[in-house]
Amino acid sequence: MKKTSLFILLLLCSTVNAQEVIDLYPDGVPNAKITGINQSPHNGLVRQVLNPTLEVYRPSGENVSDAAVIVVPGGGYSVLVYNGEGVNTAKE
Repeated sequence: MKKTSLFILLLLCSTVNAQEVIDLYPDGVPNAKITGINQSPHNGLVRQVLNPTLEVYRPSGENVSDAAVIVVPGGGYSVLVYNGEGVNTAKE
């Protein structure tokens, strides 16, 4: 599961309200090895993910519906393209 599980985004429409952040493992990641490394965001890229979360973006006004889209930022095991393939896509 390593570093690829970080931010799964729900995309509902182009108009977005404030986000809600949900811990995927509120009691800690099962079988995780504790390290002295901290998550390090840099230039929209995220490395060393230790606490994966889900960010919910909800539409406002007349765009509200029951539909949802899950957006998972790419990048692989070493880095996640959080802004370019995650947040920006969810806000479109």
